[in-house]
Amino acid sequence: MSIRGRTVAIGFLVLVCAQGSAAGQRSKVTPVPQRTQVIGNTIESTDKRLAAALLTLRLLPSAAQHRAAADEYRRLGVLDVAYDHLTAAIRLDPHDASAYDARARIWREWGAPQLGMGDAVRAIYYAPRSAAAHNTFGTLLAANDQRDDARREFLAALALDASASYARENLNRLDNDPRKP
Repeated sequence: MSIRGRTVAIGFLVLVCAQGSAAGQRSKVTPVPQRTQVIGNTIESTDKRLAAALLTLRLLPSAAQHRAAADEYRRLGVLDVAYDHLTAAIRLDPHDASAYDARARIWREWGAPQLGMGDAVRAIYYAPRSAAAHNTFGTLLAANDQRDDARREFLAALALDASASYARENLNRLDNDPRKP
């Protein structure tokens, strides 16, 4: 057998052995989930309040802890992650009026108040005595130019909590809007 023939034969044997070995190992090896590692500073590692909220969430996962993490992301202006945490809170507690209310406010902040209407209505449904929920619904209605309905919601918020200065300010803003009919 020539040197070239022996080289091809040895290469073939190595290939067959390697494939057989790999095939045997494939059935025994379970894949490890891939993790994305972020290198450098992130807001999760540099903001102490956010880091604390995420640690608490990791240790005691609950709807309330997801809302707390969402509050911190909102404070930092990271609305998409805040929205995701609020959605996780709703999955854990489908009657979580605070999470629905916060998601409605995020839609308003994104400039799409019409998309937050469903969440605002759910917030009021699950917490009909919440002045904050009525106020949020009023702000969405005002943004959608439904002024009479917005006024009704601001007044409902004030009827539930006479000290709700945010509702009073929104009602004044609505009354002093130069676009009013």
